[in-house]
Order: sequence, then structure tokens, then C-alpha cells
Amino acid sequence: MDLETDLKELSEELKCDCEIISVIRLRRLKIDGTWIDSETVRVCFKGPTLPPYVYGYGTRFKVEPYTFPVTQCSGCWRYGYILKYCPIKKKLCPKCGAEHDNCETTNFKCLNCKGTHMSLDKSCPVFLKEKEIRCIMCNDNCSYRNALMKYNNVKNPRKILITQEDKSIKETTAQSSPILTYKQALQKTQIRQVTEDTSETENYNVEDNSRDINTQIHKKKTNKNKNKYYLEQEMELETDVNHETTQNSQEQENLRKKNRSVLLLLLLQKCKEILATEENFEEKIKAYISNIIERINIMCS
Repeated sequence: MDLETDLKELSEELKCDCEIISVIRLRRLKIDGTWIDSETVRVCFKGPTLPPYVYGYGTRFKVEPYTFPVTQCSGCWRYGYILKYCPIKKKLCPKCGAEHDNCETTNFKCLNCKGTHMSLDKSCPVFLKEKEIRCIMCNDNCSYRNALMKYNNVKNPRKILITQEDKSIKETTAQSSPILTYKQALQKTQIRQVTEDTSETENYNVEDNSRDINTQIHKKKTNKNKNKYYLEQEMELETDVNHETTQNSQEQENLRKKNRSVLLLLLLQKCKEILATEENFEEKIKAYISNIIERINIMCS
């Protein structure tokens, strides 16, 4: 459109199938750094789709989608805003990234991707990413957030889909396992180690008993010439022995449980006494760890 054309007159003159909301004349940058009006106008339509043409002054004008430019701050050289809205309000060098306006260095360092080029370089991966996101905004008619999600889905297609069942499992586990303090975590670890040691000893005793029973059965099979009376007597004796061994093992297990509970109570009492002392934090930690090691040795012995 000619520069002499008034925008209000132009908005009244243009006609198309879609309702025209606004008409804005775009500006361009001159070589000396000043902005002037251009012959390109941006027309905003009501609705999600663009008409192919608009008509006015007896002429048909082709409608092309408008892509928002990639804005870059001239202070910190980050993308997405201008110097007026810069959050850090500092002038950084676009060549080396230091806190000065400019320098003569040839060792460039980008402030966006940390690459070996200037922050103004249009081949920067961050600039290309922002440009592609704005193309998605233009083509799909969506916000920056939705365009960023679509960009990430295209670049990273491998995603783990979490089903509703997995979510419920995670929620239940998160509810059932609260956050523990350092002290509680240490106590829980020591209790787990003690239970593992006792389970190993119990398994060892069970294996020994099973071996004894197997050897006795093997002896019975080899002595086939014995009388039935002696076999019955041996079976009765064997059942009595097994009954006695099970009773002894139960008594030993009950005794171990009592000893473990007493040792744990002593450990907790000693930890409280260490925490109540006036020593520094490092000395408390050392005393706490030595106390735990001492109790573990007692439990294992």
C-alpha cells in the first residue's frame, strides 16, 4: 500500500469474506538505525482461518500469513523480549559476554548457546529454534506455549506414556513413603541391615536342619533289612527330635527379637544423648556414626 494511504480509510475500503478487526502499517529499519513506515500492512481477521484475498480500490490483494519476528534484547542479548523489558538491566558484550558494551576480541562466545560465535549470529541454534517456534505459531494459529510443546514433540518423539494405572501406583507409593529425615534414614538403614543378618543366619540354620534330615532319610533307605518295629521306633524318635529342634529354634528366634529390640532402644537413647550435648555438629556426627557401628558389631556378634 502507498505510504500516503490513510489506515482508517484503508480499513473501510478493504472487503473480504472474513471480518477485518484492525489494519496496522509495518515499519522497517534503515541503514542508519532509524525506523520508517513501509508499504506492507498487517491485517487482522476474526476467526481461525485466513482468506486467500482481500479486495479494495478495484484490486485484489493476496493475503500471506504474518510470522512474528524473533525479538532479541540489545542489553543481555537473550531472545523473547526487548531492552525495555530486560530482567537483568545490564549491558553485556555480544562478542565475549562480559559486562561492557563492545570489545575487539576474536574469541567469540554466544550468550545463548555458549557457542564460538557472536550473540547476533543468525546461525545460532537458539535463534533457529525461536524462529521455528514462531513459524509453528503462524501455521497452526496457536500460542507460544503450545508451539513450544509441538516443537519439543517433533524434536523428541520418544516419550514414555504413563498410563492411569502407573499414575495411581506412583501416587500410592508417594503417599505411603513419606520424606524421612537424616536421622530416621540412618535408623531405618541399620534396622534393615540387622534384619538381613538375622534372616541370613535363620536361612543357614534351616539349611543345616534340612541337610540332617536328608542324611537320615538316606540312611533309612540304605538300611532296608531292618525290622518294621525298629523302623517305627526310629520314625517316632525322628519326629520327637524334629519337634524339639523346632521348639528350640522358636525360642532362639524370640530371644533374638528381644535382644534386637533392647539394642535398638539403647541405640536411640544414645543418639538422643549425643544430640543433647553442646559439641559442634561434626563431633556429634562422628559420635553418632561410632555409636551406630558399635551397636551393629554387637548385633552381629
